[in-house]
Amino acid sequence: MFEEVRLVWNLTLKCRYHCSHCAASARTTFQDNADLKLRILRAIIDSKLPVRIDFSGGDPWCGEGSLEVMQLASATYGRENISISGLGLSVLAHSSPPPLLKSLAGSYDLTYDRPWWYHDPLRKGYNLTNLMALNMLNRMGIEHNVMLPVWEMSQSYCEHLVKSLLPTNPSSVLLLRLMPVGRNQQSIPNDHLIADRLIDVFRTFGYSGKVKKNCALQERCNGLSNTKLGLDHLGNLFWCIWAADLPVKKELNPFYLGNLLEEPLQEILARHRVRAIQIPRNCCHVLDFHAATIG
Repeated sequence: MFEEVRLVWNLTLKCRYHCSHCAASARTTFQDNADLKLRILRAIIDSKLPVRIDFSGGDPWCGEGSLEVMQLASATYGRENISISGLGLSVLAHSSPPPLLKSLAGSYDLTYDRPWWYHDPLRKGYNLTNLMALNMLNRMGIEHNVMLPVWEMSQSYCEHLVKSLLPTNPSSVLLLRLMPVGRNQQSIPNDHLIADRLIDVFRTFGYSGKVKKNCALQERCNGLSNTKLGLDHLGNLFWCIWAADLPVKKELNPFYLGNLLEEPLQEILARHRVRAIQIPRNCCHVLDFHAATIG
């Protein structure tokens, strides 16, 4: 019997924004396939395993057939086992919050990485929109979390970022190390120090929720016990959520486990369990792989 399987599913690579630090190769021109998404979800359901799904992307709201897939997953596993990264502009465009927000997912994760007033020509209104969404979720009593990428902007506007986020009352804040995957190829020196500074400011201003560092900032791999696995839009499964968009073919990707449309999820996980025993946990394997083969 398998323990609960947690999947971070990049449901689509379609997105209206062009974030330079995006860990996926998301783009406005991506051609979605609604049938493919449904087939992948059916493969997950057919496994009969206990599953939690975090729908991510790209923007999981703007892809063709995405909403239908998220609704089916929520009906199958229960909203408490579904989380969604982001709120699409189509949702926020409603004059009143759609009722589906409460019924669809147990929690929502939104990114806030620059002051809401900061002018970014590639992402006009991105942080303001996300800040509005966080406030809306707070008013509705829906659990919401903040993902805060750690980079120079975080240090320059540290107190402003914290002061803007506190009134939204997030359940937790996850500090993200920028990873050399997807669109992002920048490396941030002293990102550990910036993260520590952010944690101190949150505490200084009385934030009572959890402020956590992601596994890469801790340099401790937690993707080896099936706690979270990465799933891309083609059904490819990876034992690290950051490895789905490395700039290498999947056959050369050491994090690749298999494809859900080619073999059952149970068989993929059984093979992974045996392999994972021999993999050390006291480092970030994606960063090590990138340094050794690409950077």
